[in-house]
Amino acid sequence: MEQTLSSISLYVAFGLMGVGIVHFIISLIATRWRSANQVKEFDGPAPHWLKGNVKDITFDGRGLAFHLKCASLFKTAYRVWFGPFRSALIVCHPDTAGAVLIKNSPKERFFYKFLFPFLGNGLGLQEGQQWESTRKLLTPSFHFKILQRYFPVFQESTQILMGKWSRAANGKVELFQDISLMTLDSILKCAFSYSSACQTRKIQDEYIAAVNGIARALLDRLLNPLYHFEWIYKLTPARRKFLQYCDVIHRESNKVISSRRESRAKASGNNFTKQRYLDFLDILLEAKDENGNGLSDEDILAQVNTFMFAGHDTVASALCWALYSLASNVKHQRLCQQEIDEAINNNQHMTWEGIASLSYLDRCIKESMRLYAPVPVIARTLDEPYTIDGKLAPEGTFVLANIYALHRNPHVWENPKEFNPDRFLPEKCKERSMYSFIPFSLGPRICIGKNFGMQEIKTSLVMILQKFNLSVDPQDSIDDMDLFPELVLRSKSGVHIRITPRGSTL
Repeated sequence: MEQTLSSISLYVAFGLMGVGIVHFIISLIATRWRSANQVKEFDGPAPHWLKGNVKDITFDGRGLAFHLKCASLFKTAYRVWFGPFRSALIVCHPDTAGAVLIKNSPKERFFYKFLFPFLGNGLGLQEGQQWESTRKLLTPSFHFKILQRYFPVFQESTQILMGKWSRAANGKVELFQDISLMTLDSILKCAFSYSSACQTRKIQDEYIAAVNGIARALLDRLLNPLYHFEWIYKLTPARRKFLQYCDVIHRESNKVISSRRESRAKASGNNFTKQRYLDFLDILLEAKDENGNGLSDEDILAQVNTFMFAGHDTVASALCWALYSLASNVKHQRLCQQEIDEAINNNQHMTWEGIASLSYLDRCIKESMRLYAPVPVIARTLDEPYTIDGKLAPEGTFVLANIYALHRNPHVWENPKEFNPDRFLPEKCKERSMYSFIPFSLGPRICIGKNFGMQEIKTSLVMILQKFNLSVDPQDSIDDMDLFPELVLRSKSGVHIRITPRGSTL
């Protein structure tokens, strides 16, 4: 009897295992069929039967070159495979990128879910009605009159940077390290008036170490395929370290939020705001929806951390590449300096209004962001059937807007590798689709901090170009194959330039 029961149990176990295996195989077949159906209307490079196109879609200059080749060959859009089961539609032309970005299609959850333990339910991770309500609530925070209050903060942080550079050995500096600390310094002051001294401290405090650690931890997870599986990642020391960083940032941020609420409660509104500039936290604490309801501490924490995360490395990348581009193209650098000198008058400090008048500098910044898109790719998941380039892309299609490839697409830009700021003359811009140049995305989900980032970039560039001449030694020229698209566009070996004080403006 016991032997019979044992045999039955064994048969049941094997039967369940067989059912599980069959279910797994059917799921894989269904996933493959669904992915193939989503991109069946589109051409693309031939995939390997198992690896797909993963050997070409790499996070380095070779991968970027592959996308440029595809943009040249397929012109508007092409499909790729990440292994045998996951496809993606790459859009690389104003006509196809515009068809996707003009609507409020959801962000792709694959990567953005990695951010949730850190950012919480901030604007960048919200969808639908919740996103619309939050966007409406936060938009006034980025009005030009509000941004003008941050102008002295940008100046102070840049002044610290230039002090460091004045002491640089042989006038040689590596941009990403220094600029990243400068933009972090600014964003912390603008977010909640946190003076970190991160630019000058040799040993960073726990909070700054956690902020820098978060970015590294996210990149490590993105680049490690095994870490994409939540159940595997939960078992790793990497996840424990990531959560430690999150805890440090959340703890310190919550302290500031609680302290600020108390300070505002003790002082009358007018007296409080006259004592200091309003930072992003103040604005969030004052914000009310149409029903007069304010934000909870949890909501405020999510928005502050989103503001800090989105406005740190992206601005640093854009500013680094603008400096490198001007250092590599001295003729355009001199024209920018001439424009700045004429606008300043007798070496007085640049004003907010003066910076807005620098049209040639503005064109150089845009041309730099065209060549070196700070965020090379943005991802969307179609929430309804879309017609893209006259072809049907069904609901659920994974779409990547490859900004890097679009900005260098030879079907859109003449001599796309050439640095030519005159591409952004008003009459030239009118000849192109607005979706030809999308460094901050475009459409309903255009970056809410676009004006903040541009103003910080302009302020820093004006101060640096007023004080220094920039150049690039031949051995420090960056080949496109050295580019490294992490969370933002970097270079594998750093971005090195040489700075020389301008004798006439010291």
